[in-house]
Amino acid sequence: MHTTTTTTTTTTTSTTTTTTTSTTTTTTTTTTTTTLLLYYYYYYYYYYYYYYYYYYYYYYYYYFFFYYYYY
Repeated sequence: MHTTTTTTTTTTTSTTTTTTTSTTTTTTTTTTTTTLLLYYYYYYYYYYYYYYYYYYYYYYYYYFFFYYYYY
């Protein structure tokens, strides 16, 4: 009797592909508060300058009037 043994080798190759998608979100924050504060400071400075100028002018005028009236 002749016995034939057949060996079948099955090789299974498993390929796992993992794709990682990284999403980077860039958030641009506009510093509105700083801009508004700067604007407010500028306005305040201008107002102060104007007030000082007006006060100076008024003082000068008063002085002149007093001088004129006195003499």
